[in-house]
Amino acid sequence: MMTFNEFITSRRVVDNPYGDFIKQAQGDQCFPAIENWEQIVEYIRDRRLRRGATAAALTVWRHYLSKTRLN
Repeated sequence: MMTFNEFITSRRVVDNPYGDFIKQAQGDQCFPAIENWEQIVEYIRDRRLRRGATAAALTVWRHYLSKTRLN
């Protein structure tokens, strides 16, 4: 099964909040190995990402779950 980090790496950056989160994660050399939603929330809090990052990350997380549940 694809990990969340592999999913992030495979995504194309687009010009919207979803893409902003993907770009942030792809560009972060210290992006942690994510296994659950709580770790994403912790990452956003620790990095003090801008307002809206949580909603964008939730969209990415749900997209990841929908893709991995089908495989």
